[in-house]
Amino acid sequence: HVVPEDLEKAQEYLDASSYNGEKLTLIVSSGTSNEKAANIFQAQCNQLGINVEVTPLDSATFNEVKNAGEFDLTAENAMSSMLDCDMLYGSIGPDAPISRYQYQDEINRLCEEGRVGKTVEERIASYTDLINLITDEVLEITCFYDVVPVAYNKALSGVKVHMLKMFNFHDWSWAA
Repeated sequence: HVVPEDLEKAQEYLDASSYNGEKLTLIVSSGTSNEKAANIFQAQCNQLGINVEVTPLDSATFNEVKNAGEFDLTAENAMSSMLDCDMLYGSIGPDAPISRYQYQDEINRLCEEGRVGKTVEERIASYTDLINLITDEVLEITCFYDVVPVAYNKALSGVKVHMLKMFNFHDWSWAA
């Protein structure tokens, strides 16, 4: 499900929280569309009185800092459009480099349930609960999808663009 934008509700939550203006560091890979998004997010947070500092890092440093858990927030490409939710197992589940969330035990349980589900329905139920937990507790937010530009010869058929920038070459053929 989708959580609608509600600035009044956000201000209520902020006022009821223990936040007192401390700086939150948002790390991001420099020069990417994620850096642009992080700057927009920073401006929106500042409107609410949340002190966010965007820290652009080269890719290697970004991954090192992220995997060490040395950040408050991060803007990065996520797998919200992944082909199979089992990919979450390696990024946020028991095999993840770091345990990022206060709900990690529940996340691990749902990742395990989804992985060992005997039927498609069991897997879908577990992964739906996992995605709803991520959404309800705002552990991750999908902000945008990158544009995937593709140029190809008009005689080539079967070309389909996938949001994960994947191409199924076996579907391609040359028109006679």
